[in-house]
Formats: sequence, structure tokens, C-alpha cells
Amino acid sequence: MLMLKLVLIGPKHINVNKKTKEINMIVSGTAKWASVFKPNDMSNKYQVDICQLDKETVKELEGVGITVKIGEGKKEDQESYITAKTVRPPRVMDSKKNPWPTDKLVGNGSKVKVSVNPYEWNFQGKSGISASLNSMMVVKLVEYVGSSDELDEEDGFVLDDADMNEL
Repeated sequence: MLMLKLVLIGPKHINVNKKTKEINMIVSGTAKWASVFKPNDMSNKYQVDICQLDKETVKELEGVGITVKIGEGKKEDQESYITAKTVRPPRVMDSKKNPWPTDKLVGNGSKVKVSVNPYEWNFQGKSGISASLNSMMVVKLVEYVGSSDELDEEDGFVLDDADMNEL
């Protein structure tokens, strides 16, 4: 059973269901590594890093026990961030709450507003409180561009239809 001490710093970001005592938080930030239409290959969960959190949001998250990470090294640009995860596909929408097309991937740097719930976890002798991903609103899209788009076409070898059939 989830037993949390609730510290209300910014009530506009936190809602508590009076009946179930479930805490729901709205977190705004910058998306990184959004796997919201298919599970992430490493965790096998739908997830998104919500980065560049403001100080008020950090206090609210820490107030309900969620650990806020600080980006270091390659993740330095993430600043203060959390990773929200879920086993069920989250609802993804645009800023007018229209359903998001699953073929339009959300790229790093997109501005998002995310609904999360704190949940307790225990795994291999470790425990903590993390953010469960409920839904995500894309406020400003930075389209995902796959790594294959980094290269320009060149003159050179081209597979023909026979070569393609062998693959």
C-alpha cells in the first residue's frame, strides 16, 4: 500500500482523489527518449524522460517521494529530470487534446505536459518511489528524425531488385 506524505507546494500541479487517495501530478518539461507508442527496448515499458524541470516542480515531485535525477555527463542537458514509465500504452495528445497519430514520433526537445502518479516499487532488494506515466500532451513538437537521415545520398553502389530479394 502506498503511504506518502503529501507536501503541497504548488496545488495547481497536484490533485488528490479524495476517495482513493491517489495522487495525480501534472509535470511540464522537455521530452527525451519518448517511447510512448511501443515499449522501450531496455525496460520493456512505455516511457519518457521529462527534463528541464523547474524548481517548483522538483519540490513537488520530491515532496511525494519521487527521486529527481540531475543530468551529468552525456545527460547534462537534461538538467533536473524524471523518467515516467508504464506497462500500458499512455494516452498521447496534442495541445487541443486531439489523439496523437502513432506514426508521428515525439523527438528529443519537444515541450510536453505529462500526467503522472507516484508508485512504490521493490526490485532485487532495492525500493523507491517512481513516476507512473498516464498521459502526455505535446505542446511543442520537435519531430523525431531517425539516424538514417543523417547521411546524404552518394554516387556509388546501389542494390538492385535481385540483391533486395536476397535480404
